[in-house]
Amino acid sequence: MKIKLSLLNDVEDLYEDFLVHLGLSKSQYKKSGMKKGLSIRGKKEIELPCTLLRNGEVNPVYSGPAIEVLSQNDDFLALSKPAGIHGHPQSFAETDTVLNFVRSIGKANDFGGAEGGLLYRLDQETSGVLVLAKREATYNELRDNFHALAKEKIYLAAVRGKFEDLGEKTHFLKSSGEKGSIQKEDETGIEARLSVIKSWYDENSGNSLLQIVLETGVRHQIRAQLSFMGYPIIGDSLYGGLEEDRLFLHALKYAFDWEGKRIVFYDGSPLLFDKFFDLNSCL
Repeated sequence: MKIKLSLLNDVEDLYEDFLVHLGLSKSQYKKSGMKKGLSIRGKKEIELPCTLLRNGEVNPVYSGPAIEVLSQNDDFLALSKPAGIHGHPQSFAETDTVLNFVRSIGKANDFGGAEGGLLYRLDQETSGVLVLAKREATYNELRDNFHALAKEKIYLAAVRGKFEDLGEKTHFLKSSGEKGSIQKEDETGIEARLSVIKSWYDENSGNSLLQIVLETGVRHQIRAQLSFMGYPIIGDSLYGGLEEDRLFLHALKYAFDWEGKRIVFYDGSPLLFDKFFDLNSCL
């Protein structure tokens, strides 16, 4: 889709004399398919891609899978994020992220930058509870003091084999690959800690369901640490897991200390986990 603009003044260079004032970077301009240095001298009208002119905005159209609103109050909106979608878009052209859904239901924020009030991130492949702040003061307080105020971060992960090594695990992770796409174990890396607090083994499938407390917050942390322990998550081919319909990693519970109370957000219905486990008996 393109938008037609009328030019009231003479413009020599489309990028240097016009679009740069909209806050567009050279890479964003290049990705739009338009050539830098394009002369529009003498023209009274030009047509530009809608995505270029609406840079930094979230499209109000949502085209992804259904998202359930788990709970909300004056400060928080808790959603059940499906596996396979991103939290926020990279451009206005995207319509299948969590923030697209939030804007489509009239709950969009004008603070928090690109993350639009999201208090933490979940990988595209990970499902589960995802919490947004609805007020700027709430967002700033929690983001600035996240490690102190986030009291519980509990995940479910399914792995192949009988897992019995409960307890706290520490690894040092360092981003590797194109654009840091994968974590490697490296003693010079960032310390990553988690605790495996429960394990249920299903003899029929030969898989274990793990309940994990995330103690730090490093990208791909649970995926990488379980892989280094010899138990990659089912569906996580990036870290050596068996191919499956989805990555079997789910954010089960987040809890925050807020205004003198413990606020708990819970998503106990991870899609497809019942393929291997009776969740009613496990949870």
